[in-house]
This record gives sequence, structure tokens and C-alpha cells, in this order.
Amino acid sequence: MGELFRPMPEKEAAELVRVAHEDLGVTLFDTAPFYGFGASELRLGAGLRGCGIGVGDGTTSFGRERVQISTKVGRVLRPGAKERFMFAGGAEFHETFDYTGAGIDASLEQSRCRLGMSKADFLVIHDLEPERHGDDGGVDRRLDELAGAGAGWSRLEALREQGQVGAVGAGLNRLDMAQRFWDRGIDVDFFLVAGRLTLLENGADEEGVGPAVRAFLEECERRGTALLVGGVFNSGILATGADDPASKFDYAAAPDRVRARVRKLEAVCQAHGAELRTAALQYPHYAHGQAQDPREAGSAAEAQPARGSGTVAAIIPGADDVASLRANAASLAEPLPEALWEDLRGEGLVE
Repeated sequence: MGELFRPMPEKEAAELVRVAHEDLGVTLFDTAPFYGFGASELRLGAGLRGCGIGVGDGTTSFGRERVQISTKVGRVLRPGAKERFMFAGGAEFHETFDYTGAGIDASLEQSRCRLGMSKADFLVIHDLEPERHGDDGGVDRRLDELAGAGAGWSRLEALREQGQVGAVGAGLNRLDMAQRFWDRGIDVDFFLVAGRLTLLENGADEEGVGPAVRAFLEECERRGTALLVGGVFNSGILATGADDPASKFDYAAAPDRVRARVRKLEAVCQAHGAELRTAALQYPHYAHGQAQDPREAGSAAEAQPARGSGTVAAIIPGADDVASLRANAASLAEPLPEALWEDLRGEGLVE
């Protein structure tokens, strides 16, 4: 809904939200100020109001108990369009990074107004990583903004204690960033892991990566840190397949080495009569201690990343049209044989 890679009409965005919630029972929605520079939050709020959520319904809850909303902090939007990154459209704003206490407050207040909701169930520290800020001191400077006395992390803890947000997490595109948060005393309730712990990117058969993944998972379990897994299709290739020329990996054209690995995954899936997308959607729950059947992934109980679980609490697959949304739901309901996972392990394709 933030118009990643292609424009999306308002009616189509509203229908996505309606089908997700009313037809398919989805109760957890993840968004961010960065997605379309506010467009995703605006459209999510409007779509939920179309479902009777966030508008007066004769109760004091405004129907908010029916869904959980995850949004993000670390960026404050300012008027005027500048660099658009991979967004084909979006709102007429640009980003400024700010992880200070004042920045957290400004970001949350803007999100509340765009969503039309007074509370965020989950609030995620967004894109605090070398790819955004550089590893020549840039990340450390941003961590200083977040971790100092009276800084962003203190403000996030206060918001949680006051009940203005339900749980506080951090986004990870790289698992090694978790230790840098912990080293600064930033002990989040959950991590939103994007494009990692997936069927394609899970640490298998990569020297040194497998032990690092295991160490990360063990430390999360020890701390009681829950996991949400986003980007389960690795930007699309696990849904579109290796031979689609338009297949993307990590927001760019999929390189040959990735396509070759996906072909191996496809071959094993085909041998068991399973679709690649189905295995991709079910893998995080299967591999990392699912507490419930993955077919119940849309329920509020499954979505809640309560401290103490140390497991994958939910997956967040992106869908930019209704057909993909329905296909995801069907894939989550499809039983997969244990032999499929055994063969994937035997081929060194999953950890």
C-alpha cells in the first residue's frame, strides 16, 4: 500500500485491507512511516475504518480490540518529495532520521494522525543498521541517539509503561545487529526480522552463518525475546519462482546465485507436490518452534509477541493485490508432509 515498485489506486488499497480482515481473518497489520512516505499508514487507517475499526461504534474501544497494529519509529516525515527509493509513488513527504526521545514522540504522533488510531500495539525501531547509516561510525551515532539517558530508548520504555504502546521491538535486516542493541542495554520485547530466517536465507550451508543463526535464536530464547518474521518471500522470488525474469531478491533483481538456490528449493517442493510459496510461508513457524498451527497465523493470540515465548510469533508476508493475499491464505492452510522438510535438510537447503 506504500506503492512499492508500482502505483496502487486508493480503491485497491481499501479492498486489500477489507479482504484481509473481513474475508481472511487477518488481525495483525504491519506498516511504517517510510512505506510510501506515509501513504501506507494513511491507507491502512482508512481501510480499517471501512471495516468499522477506529470509528465510533457505540463503545469506548472503537473496535480496536479486533486488530493489532504494528508501526515503526526512527523517521520523522517532512513536507516535500525528495528521493523516492524503490517507491513508485507515495505521499508528498520525505524522511529524516531521528532516534532521539523527541524524534520518537514526533514519529509516533504523526503515525497516530495518519492511522487515525490513538495506540500502536507494537512499535518497531526501524532501519538502525549499517546499510542505512554506514558502518564508519554512523550506526554508533544513531545508537547514541537511542541509548543515552533520556534518549529514544528511555522514551520507548516510558510509552510502554504508560500503555500508549503495547510492545516495543526492533527491525533486523542483519541478525548481527541484535547484539549491538543488547550491548547498549536495549532489551526489546521482540525483533521483526526482515528477509532472514526464511526458506531461502536461513543459515544453511553457509560457512559461519549457521552457528550465528543458532546463537541468535538461543539468545532470543534465553532473554524471552519473541520474533516476527517479515519478508518471508525475500522480496518476491519465493513466490514468483526462479525463472520469472522479474523476480526480486532483497528489493532488487535476483542474482544468478540466488536463482540457482531457489531452483533447488523448487525441485524438492515439486517432488512432494508442494508449491514453493507454501513452503516459504510455513517454514518460519516449522523451523523456529511454532507454538500453534501456522494456519492460525492470523489470530490475535498467534500475533501477540508476548515476552517469554522466544519463538516465531507471527509472519508478515507482503501482498500487493487481492489474488496474492488469497493465495497466501490458501498456502497457510495447505498441509505439508514431514518428508518435505527432511529432504530440504538433507539437501543442505534449510537449517
